[in-house]
Order: sequence, then structure tokens, then C-alpha cells
Amino acid sequence: MTSKLRFLPTALLMTSAGLTLACGDSRTFGSPPVADASAGAGGQGGSIGPGGGQSDGSGGSLAESGSDADRQTSLSELVFEEQFTPAPDAVEDSAVGQCGNPGRLAANFDAWTANVRINTDSRPGGCQQSFAIKDPAHALASATLKITFEPDGDPAQCGQPGDHVVPITATGAEWSAYYTIDTDDRSGGCTETFALAGVNDVVLDVDFEPDPDAADAGATQCGNPGVHTVSAGNPVTIRIDTDGLPGGCLERFRLRSGAADGG
Repeated sequence: MTSKLRFLPTALLMTSAGLTLACGDSRTFGSPPVADASAGAGGQGGSIGPGGGQSDGSGGSLAESGSDADRQTSLSELVFEEQFTPAPDAVEDSAVGQCGNPGRLAANFDAWTANVRINTDSRPGGCQQSFAIKDPAHALASATLKITFEPDGDPAQCGQPGDHVVPITATGAEWSAYYTIDTDDRSGGCTETFALAGVNDVVLDVDFEPDPDAADAGATQCGNPGVHTVSAGNPVTIRIDTDGLPGGCLERFRLRSGAADGG
């Protein structure tokens, strides 16, 4: 047997690492080649991005579209809430009253609240207003919405003036401190300034219009009428000066997606 082996041109030796050619070839068999981690299908480079997001090989992250979808889902859960009620001493002695459509009003994201009608006059009392935002997904965790209520004439017409920060909570159960609109024939009226900060993709629309039977088309009672967009760095001010003239002012609100410049 030993003499026969001398005539073999090569001898095969088995090793634990694989099959090696005894003739000096050091190639190892038995394990598949390791692919380059940066090579994708069709030769495109693919990689795992920061946070586990996989690159699509063209420089973009496959996680980006998912993040946008998650953001929209979180925003869709927002609810804007308003409490609009007659003050305890208010006299509502007609069908229309001073505070039209009173109660607790709410609207989902991208929807309008129902109109309230502000028609305060020389009758006792006025209308109280406060707000809340329900944010179960914490989409507005860094945002602040502030309403500044101020007189520009007789201060007795504008109860509880100053800055009123709207609470943004998971349940919507916390309300801003109310203020009282009690304008009448005394000089001046009350202004409401809405200011938003800390968010660049959500805006607040304020629709403030004279009602159809308002005297002078509401020019003297409903200052700065129209649909206005409140965004970060872009506050909006409206002026309420309802009195003994016919008609009043309609007001409603909407939270929606939009750019910080009000777009």
C-alpha cells in the first residue's frame, strides 16, 4: 500500500477547516464566501441607518415614510375643545340671547368647531370662554397655544384680561382660565390675540364673521373679520365690540396641518 501511494501525483489531506490541496494551493472549501455588507441587490449599496432604519440604496431612509405616517396618525387624534357659556349673572331674555350656541364644543383634527355667536349688549352679564386641546399621542408635546384677552376701551367690558394658556393634555380634561366678554355701548371693546409656538407643522384657523343680520355688515362690532391662520411666529388678533346694534359676531376654530408661515 505504501508503494502505491508514492505514484499518486497529489495527496488529499482532510483538515478541520475544510479540504486543502496538498500541492500548495491554500484555498479553503466548505464555507460559503461572506458577502460584502454594503452590497445590495443589483449592485446597489444598502446599509442600516441610524436607529435601525434601512437605506434603500439611493441615500434615502426607508423609515422616513413610516415616520411621516406615524406623525399624521398622532395628529389625527387631536381634538380642539371650547367652552362657551353665559356668565352666571347674564340675562338671556330672547331667543337669540347674548351667547349663541352655548355649551362644550369639540372638533377633531382638520374639522371646524360649531359657530358660537357673540352678541353681548347692555343687558346684564356676558359670555365666558375657555379652551382645551386633547392630545392622546403627545403630538404637540412641545407646543404652546396662548390667548391674550385685553380691553381697548372701558376695561369693565373685558373680564379676566391677560394671557390665557390653553392646556394640551392626553385627556383634554384641563381647561384654560375663562375670560368674560361683556361689551356694550361703553367705549371700546375687547381683543383676542391667538399665538402658537413650538410646532412647525400644525396651525390654528380662526373664522370670525359678522352674522347675517349684523348692522353695518358687522364693521363696527366684529373687527378684523375673515378666516385667519395662526402659526408659529404668526399671531392673529380679532376685536369684539358688540353692543346695542342688531346682530353679533360668529366665531369658530380648526386645528390642521400647515407650515409655520401659515400655509
